Amino acid sequence: MTLLSSHLLTSQDGGTVHAFHGDDGLIYRACSGERCVYCNDMETARAHLSYWGRTPAQGARQHITPAA
Repeated sequence: MTLLSSHLLTSQDGGTVHAFHGDDGLIYRACSGERCVYCNDMETARAHLSYWGRTPAQGARQHITPAA
């Protein structure tokens, strides 16, 4: 099986989405920094980039250290 890659998108903060065409059709890889995820569709790949690009004030989870 050969996977052919196509660059589809670069987000404002540098995240990318590539599509790979293999024997079973397309699969999408979203990457931002050191994080990558494989998705079945473009909408899900874009949603990952959007989530990873959020700041804590925009609804991303924050790690809270309990007071001692």
